[in-house]
Amino acid sequence: MRGYSPYENVWNAKYPAFLITLGLKDPRVPYWTILKYVKRLRERGMKHHKIELCQDNIAVDIQDSGHFGNNTLENEAFVWGYLNKLIPAKLELL
Repeated sequence: MRGYSPYENVWNAKYPAFLITLGLKDPRVPYWTILKYVKRLRERGMKHHKIELCQDNIAVDIQDSGHFGNNTLENEAFVWGYLNKLIPAKLELL
C-alpha cells in the first residue's frame, strides 16, 4: 500500500505547480488528509520552484461540496484563471 500512497511518495524533488481542489463534505477523502498532503508537498517538493504563482506554487480550492465537487461557473472560472496564470509563466521558461 505504501507504494501507491501519494502522501508517502513525496520526495525532495522538483514538482510542477499544483491546483488541488477539495470538498469539505467528502465522505471518501476527508479534507484534513488533503491538507496534510499539501503541507508535505510544501515542505519537501516545492522548494525548487522559480515561478511565483502563489505560495509555494500550490493553489488549494476548498469547496463546500462532496466527492464529485460543486460544478458551478465560479469553480470553473477559478480553474481557468489558474491555468491562465500558469501557462504564460511556463512559456517564458522555454
